[in-house]
Formats: sequence, structure tokens, C-alpha cells
Amino acid sequence: MPPMLSLRRHRLGFIVAGLSSFLAALLLTLGLVSSAGGLAACAGHTPASAKPAVEDKVAKHVVAWPIWGFNTARTRVGPSVVVPNPNTATLLWKQAEFVRSATGQLTRFGDLIEYPPSVSGGRVFYCTNGGGQGGQIICRDLLTGDQLWRYRIPSKKGGQFAAEPAVSGNVVYVGTMGPHVGRGDPSYKPGLLALQANSANPAGTLLWQYTTGHAVESSPMVLNNRLYFSTQSGTLYSLSTSLSAPHRPLWSRNLGGKTTSSPAYDQNGHIITSTYTGVVWAFNATTGAVFWKNKLPGTNAQFYGTPAVYGSRVVVASKANGKIYCLDVGTGKTLWTYATSQGLYASPAIWNNTIYIGSKFDCFWAIDIRTGLPIWSKSKILRSRYPGPICGSASVLNGIVYFSSFPAPGKKTGTTYALDGRTGRRKWVFNDGYYSPVTATSTVVLLTGHHTVYAFKPKP
Repeated sequence: MPPMLSLRRHRLGFIVAGLSSFLAALLLTLGLVSSAGGLAACAGHTPASAKPAVEDKVAKHVVAWPIWGFNTARTRVGPSVVVPNPNTATLLWKQAEFVRSATGQLTRFGDLIEYPPSVSGGRVFYCTNGGGQGGQIICRDLLTGDQLWRYRIPSKKGGQFAAEPAVSGNVVYVGTMGPHVGRGDPSYKPGLLALQANSANPAGTLLWQYTTGHAVESSPMVLNNRLYFSTQSGTLYSLSTSLSAPHRPLWSRNLGGKTTSSPAYDQNGHIITSTYTGVVWAFNATTGAVFWKNKLPGTNAQFYGTPAVYGSRVVVASKANGKIYCLDVGTGKTLWTYATSQGLYASPAIWNNTIYIGSKFDCFWAIDIRTGLPIWSKSKILRSRYPGPICGSASVLNGIVYFSSFPAPGKKTGTTYALDGRTGRRKWVFNDGYYSPVTATSTVVLLTGHHTVYAFKPKP
């Protein structure tokens, strides 16, 4: 992660950006400048009345969270359950993950749970980062937390996991990273793994692996017997998942730059992804043909996170220049941009026409997808700083938005927050967290801490 700039410099930037947005909002209110005017940090806005076609409703009975982002649009809006206050709620179970060093001591690096769990078939699947000890994927019973199986990358000090598994049918798919620099086995070749999810084979058995030779930090997506994922080197793959021809390459595309983004789907037959070179791509999901491509202007439009598709719009966020970009899903045309002046490593969550995203400079934003302007008071957002960077992606359940921040200086664990998605009012704070906040089904809520997964029963 790049070094932080001085806090004083960023506070000055926040003040300037805040004054600009206030002036723009005032002029818009008075009708002295159009919503596409250039006085604000946001430019090229569409009118607030141009509501995108959206579906915020989630089925009443949800039994699975099978993929990063909950759905193929990657909006991170889960079932409409009420999450209990974890400080007072009764635990269903709690499991901490630790990795032993060569001398047998418990380490504090390899146990990091960087991405949230996936849930399918009454089972929970999640990965530890691995560090120098090699990453592991763990499967537990959703209701009891009992370990059902555990798979460790079979290489001495081999690869790491830095993605969320995708579960489809009885198979778990997940990409692997290379070994930790200076600690791992340089002969290990990363790629995409497919493991048996249930006890038929038996569970946890490696079914096949597709070696890319380049790290995969992209959480895979399964759609119509096809698997989609990208490598850090900038290649987007489509593989077959059919039983007759598993992992057969269907097509691949060179994205022209480093890629950590997970692929999203626009519900109209197109795969959407983004790169460190500031390009957002849309491909035909079947053929791999380019549907559209938008090279966003400037040298600092670097996309670490994943695009989210919300009706007629695509939202991406830049880790380098701190801008949020909203594009037309059918053409790739830029509709508006909003400058937070803060690095955005997280991917956007979108609910109720609102984009939710945290920044590496300790702020959490709520932006109207129709206008590109803050929903909550911008001055309040900048005053309400959190103890550490917010680099993981938020999730929304039943109108409450959940996110985690890194540890405050001198602390060992981060913090998880629950805010009212409409007002920003704080509901509760839990003293564990790091990257991933809350995932859920209709029967179990999972909260992911730095090293630990907690399971609760939703409130009635």
C-alpha cells in the first residue's frame, strides 16, 4: 500500500474540496448553473430525476451468499435481515484462525482473513491470507461452526489467498496469489483452484487447477457454466465449468494493465472490469468481443476495486486520485465524477440509489448515484473520521450499511461499524474488524474480524 501523505495536507484538501462542493450545491439550488456545470468537484451530472432502473429488493428467504458482492452485479446488498448488536447478542459460534511458524509458534500474519466468507448449502467458505506459511481455505458448518474440511496450498511456504471463493453447485472456485515476497517458495505458480464443496469426493478435494503463472486477486464469478476471473498481469479469463469439459479455456483478453478487479455482470450479456491503467471494459460474456471501452482521463485513475452495476449505471472508484466515476452501462460514457480527494481502495456498495464507500484516509462516503453529490452532509463526513483507513468494501442489509476500519495507532484489531443507510446515524460499533464487515443469510449473520469469524442469529 502506498505511503500516506501528511494529515495536514489532506485536511487542507478536504477544506478546499468542501468549499467547492458547498458553492456548487448553492449555485445548483439557485439555478445559476446547470447540473452539468464545472464549478463543483463533480462534473457532467445527469438530472436528479433521471432515475436508473433498479431492483433493490432481495428475496425474503435467502439461503446463500455464494459470491463476492452477493450477486453478479457486485452491489453488496444482502438479505433484508436485522443484524443484532454483536456486543450484546448471543453467539451461535466463533472461530479464530491462526497459522504456526516453522518453530511451531502461532503467527500474526498468516491468519489474516482479508475477504469475507461465501455461504452455500449450509456451509461457510473463507480463506486466510497465508503469509509465508501458505494460504488456506476453510469450510465450516453454517449453524455450528464445526470444521468440515480445510485445504492448504500444497507448497512449502507457497501461495496466498487474497479473494473470496465463489460457490456453484458442489464446487468452490478461488484464485491464488504468489508467495509472500522474501518468504515464499518462488517455484510456486499461482492460478485458479476448483475444490469439492461437499462430502462426495471427499470434501475439500482438489478437482482441478488452472495455472496462469500470474497472481489472481480477483474473486471469480460463475455464470451459465462459465467461470470469469482476472490475473494481476492484466488478463481476463473465461473457463468452462461444465462436467464434460471443466476448466477448458473459452476465451481470454489482454486488459492492458495490472488488474485486481473482480468481473461484474450487467444482466445484458456483458462482463465489466477495470484496471490500474484507468480503463473500464465491457466484453460480450459469450464471445469475449469488446462491447465498449472507456479510458478515463488523467494519469491517476487507478482502479483497485471492482465495478458495481446498478440498473443503467456502472460505478468504479480510484485508489490513486480518490474519484468516483459513474458510467452508462450501455455505452460506457462517463455520466459524472465525484472527487473525494481520498484514496479509494474499496469497491462501492449500492443501495437505494446511494453509493457507499470508505477511503484510506479514514472517511466513509454516501453519494447519490443520480447526481453524484453527497447524501449525507459533506462537512459531517469529513469531521466524522474513523480510527484507521477503510480499505475493505461495505455491505448493506435491510437499509443498514456495515464496514470495517483498520486498527487505530497502537491497537491490534480494527473496528466494525453499522450506520443507518439513509441518515448515516451510527447504530453500533464492534471492536474487531479489518477489511470485511457483515455477510448473511436469512438464518445466520457472519461478522468477519481480523483473525476471527463470528456467527449470530438475526433479530426477529
